[in-house]
Amino acid sequence: MSARTGLSPLEIHVLSAIDELGGRSDRPHRKVARVLTTLEDAHGYGPRYTFEVLCNLAQGWEVWVPLVDPHGNFGSPDDPPADPRYIECRLSPVGSMTLASERGVLSPLPIDLLNGNTYRGGMRPPFLPRRLLDALLALVEGDPADEAIVETVGPPAFPVGCEVSGQIAELIAGERATLVCTARFTREDDAIVITHLPPGIGVSEVGSRVTDRVMRKDWIDRHPELANEATLRLRDVRNESRDDQIRLVCEPARDTDPAETEAAIRRIWGVTIRMQCTLGMPLATLLRTWVAEHAEAGTRDALLGLHALVAG
Repeated sequence: MSARTGLSPLEIHVLSAIDELGGRSDRPHRKVARVLTTLEDAHGYGPRYTFEVLCNLAQGWEVWVPLVDPHGNFGSPDDPPADPRYIECRLSPVGSMTLASERGVLSPLPIDLLNGNTYRGGMRPPFLPRRLLDALLALVEGDPADEAIVETVGPPAFPVGCEVSGQIAELIAGERATLVCTARFTREDDAIVITHLPPGIGVSEVGSRVTDRVMRKDWIDRHPELANEATLRLRDVRNESRDDQIRLVCEPARDTDPAETEAAIRRIWGVTIRMQCTLGMPLATLLRTWVAEHAEAGTRDALLGLHALVAG
């Protein structure tokens, strides 16, 4: 991993290839297929693998801070991206900063801390970027107590906006922990509305799993012996998602308790998932270590510049 940004060598090569083709944040997008060819010619990486990494760096539901600015169909948790010949990319403003940091033009940046690595199969979850940067800036400018650092950063948070619970205290203490990621629920009249699914989960998959658990009244009328096995009684399940806004509407049967129905839906895999996570050390120690190893004359300004660009 890079000592300056925490990125993998392949991620850095992806950013460099986009830059070499002129795909800078203030210039037109470049064909993704050309980027993949450049990577294969220069470094021998297979296009299938590099394509996945490039897409991850552009997908806002995977990373809080995209380093690649996409143009075209880069997929969704339900669907794969379009063929590389039909989509384009360029560096995002943060991607340009990241490359400048890698080249020593800019101070080190905590890109790996902002995005975590669970999106690529790792065990370090992300936190709200601005809050984490606030904590790093406080450390650059002074010596806050560990408790203040932890309070500033807050709990883990994924860009999909799901609820996060579980062994958060253990994670913050540097232990291996199980996090529980759950979709968000609201009530609209008699309907139960599901939004903000856990990371990596598509609304079509969840809709199918919910539908598979429905026991219809006509089945129970024909097979009363199955009534006690019914886990869900729903009149309708509708996917009303639009663009990036997930919205799965479940209408309970009229003779059911909506609270019990919601509790049953929450237990379905995909609506709720569990993941093993660890920071490798206590959160406060992790941030103190980053500042101790990366503090330079321009670190504060670089963190402020990054703070102005990130969401969350």
